[in-house]
Amino acid sequence: MTTPHLPKETPTPVDERGASWWHLFLGRPGARRHHFDALDGLRGLAVLIVLLSHFSNYGVLVLPGIGLSGIGKSGVYLFFVLSAFLLTRALLDRSLATFADGRLWADYALRRVLRIWPLYLVVLLVSWWFTRAGVPGWHYVMDTGTLVRHLRLQEGQSVLWSIPVEFTFYLWLPLLALALAWVQQKRWPWQVEVLLAILVLACAAWAWPAQASAVNDVRLGPYLVIFLCGAMAAHWDHRIRTARQPSRHAAWAVVGVGALLACALSIPQAWAWLSGEAADASLNHRWFLFFGVIVRY
Repeated sequence: MTTPHLPKETPTPVDERGASWWHLFLGRPGARRHHFDALDGLRGLAVLIVLLSHFSNYGVLVLPGIGLSGIGKSGVYLFFVLSAFLLTRALLDRSLATFADGRLWADYALRRVLRIWPLYLVVLLVSWWFTRAGVPGWHYVMDTGTLVRHLRLQEGQSVLWSIPVEFTFYLWLPLLALALAWVQQKRWPWQVEVLLAILVLACAAWAWPAQASAVNDVRLGPYLVIFLCGAMAAHWDHRIRTARQPSRHAAWAVVGVGALLACALSIPQAWAWLSGEAADASLNHRWFLFFGVIVRY
């Protein structure tokens, strides 16, 4: 996940003090200051993983003799890491003093709402109306109480479970980014930061143990270690970029290959072949820390 050798971005100059509220919120066409082209392929991979899992669940073998049921959650966890990495990276590129600017957080809040809620509301309201009208065969059964719980981020039917998780993370990200910006300013030795990261991840895993999480849990807690890995990767990426030191491409390549092999072995069918046991589609659904650490590389 840490990518020190990626091409340098070319920020679009902007006079933030003179920008109108309209441009502040909605941006300008063609502005790609924080767009990370190198990660677009990972987004596509995450989508592909989810699709392959669902195809396999319905008996469609997209690869001869290889069942891919159960890999979909790893695609969602990849999305979680990417979301935390990209949002935190954009914030850490600012100075600590700019965190006190209310316009920054107004812009952040509006963009997060517009990213999630319009389509989410359409799905919820259509499902509620279809349920009331008695339309048969619709995927979501949404009475008024269920609708309210979804709007309050307390429930997520089927694939909607990830919406409450990600949006809750959006609410907490400003505090996490502020803490990382403060650490960034301190410039502690690498060893201190690594030990601190391990301590934070251990505390999060202890507070919300993976084995106690529900299937499609809508709480942020169980998945917090995944988001933390993405945010910490953004911090270390910033530190590497600003250190102006040569990147060790060969070392990162070895780490990346190792991470890919670990992900491949986490496929339930592959694990079954190695262990000699029956395939369990839910095998890796609670490997939150594993995927958080592996994907960040």
